[in-house]
Amino acid sequence: MKARQGARRLARCVPMLGLAALFTPSTRAQEAAGRSVQVSTQFTAQQTFTDNVNLSATDKRSDAITELRPGIRVSSRSGRVQGSLDYSLGALIHARDSSLNELQNNLDASVAAEVVEQHLFVDGRVGISQQTISAFGTQVGNTGLVNDNQTEVISYSAGANWRSRLGDVADATARVAWSGSSAADTSLGDGDSLDAALGLSGGQGRFGWGLDAGWQSSNFSDSDRITSNQVFGTLRFSPDPDVQLSVRGGVEGEGVRTGTRDTGDFWGWGASWQPSPRTSLDWQTDQRFFGRSHNFSLQHRFARSFFSYTDSRGTNDASGLGDPLNRQGGRGQSRALTTYDIFFAQFASLEPDPVKREQLVRAFLRANGIDPNATVGGGFLSSGKTLQRSQNLSIGYTAIRTTFSLSGFRSETEPIDENQPVGGDLANVGRVRQAGFSAGASHRLTPTASLSLSGNQTRTLDEPGQAGSQTRTVSLFLSDSLGRRTNGSIGVRHSRFDDDNAPYRESAIVGSVSIQF
Repeated sequence: MKARQGARRLARCVPMLGLAALFTPSTRAQEAAGRSVQVSTQFTAQQTFTDNVNLSATDKRSDAITELRPGIRVSSRSGRVQGSLDYSLGALIHARDSSLNELQNNLDASVAAEVVEQHLFVDGRVGISQQTISAFGTQVGNTGLVNDNQTEVISYSAGANWRSRLGDVADATARVAWSGSSAADTSLGDGDSLDAALGLSGGQGRFGWGLDAGWQSSNFSDSDRITSNQVFGTLRFSPDPDVQLSVRGGVEGEGVRTGTRDTGDFWGWGASWQPSPRTSLDWQTDQRFFGRSHNFSLQHRFARSFFSYTDSRGTNDASGLGDPLNRQGGRGQSRALTTYDIFFAQFASLEPDPVKREQLVRAFLRANGIDPNATVGGGFLSSGKTLQRSQNLSIGYTAIRTTFSLSGFRSETEPIDENQPVGGDLANVGRVRQAGFSAGASHRLTPTASLSLSGNQTRTLDEPGQAGSQTRTVSLFLSDSLGRRTNGSIGVRHSRFDDDNAPYRESAIVGSVSIQF
């Protein structure tokens, strides 16, 4: 069954592999001409010896799991087109039970293009990752272990923006975007959304103004299509070049809570402060149909460290459209930052060019034996609109031979209205609350060898009639260069999952070899 599911998942990725194939031939010629495109391939072989492959407290079974993972990376900055593609396909082979063998896809691809100079811009993104189905089910962060509470999810988005200047009076913008997601083994998380927006903005000196209109339509597998719209005006004032203050108000129409069309007023205010390229602070809050929403972001880069904190409350959905009035960095779905995200922001002062910085960060993490995809966990799949409060804290530090990263999160998710159909955990409990942290340190022992220690903890809090759980994992790895393009690592890990139904303990020895081509 696992093998058949893996084959279906691979079939769903054929268009992504085709995109990679289209990138590669053309880019190699351009790479020779101007180094505007970088293409690299990688092969990783990993061997895991675990004492509890089925994650059981009473029937622990040991197993040897072999993972073979070829991958390709493409980064392009050719003319008006910028994009990147990172794809790998993992074949997991179990020594004792071939029915557990499976294929796992991992993809992060994005492209942005200036179709008409200074006027028309298009963008797109596709991602494939392993995600948790239920916050109250068995939690595990390691590949190859038997866990029916995890599935492969494809998320995608595509959009077009038009910008134009209306004489000396105003700037006009128009955008249309489509986004969605689809899970392999469940209808939870399946949905798509269409988003359209128009805007006018202008002003002179310290004063500015804006008029905006937006329309959204969302469709989910377990509920009816939901539409909403907003029309509002904004007034801006900049008492200082580094400070901008704003107030806004308008009308918001929604059919989320009762299934019928409701219209009401909303109002809010915001502030932005950016005293230097290293520091930024943004705040926006509004009184909405569901209550008070807000969006707060604070970031600062020191010479060798990075600090980021975000706090938001607004609507969310599985498609990734998110709250049209309260979005974080253009992403609808909240997510915990990865180790790569932390160091990518931290290295901005060292390398402003995003493509060169991406290569620098990945080489740095690989040399120091740090997993670029490591996150602090959390999350679950649901259908329909939800109300979510999300907080994320990230800190990174880099010394000459030592690096350190720390991230933490808290989230609270509930249906916008108790009568709205939302599947999954929210159909059984009124809300889902999660919290956790992740910490990692790496020390360079020699110019090529490093030792890394990491640990994380994720908690799902108790709800009436539903007990929560806690997951903790700690790992220690030694990595070294085995050649000019070859790296190896060996280490140990231990995981504990505590809940009332299916607790487990798992320990493993893991070794891997990666070759860059």
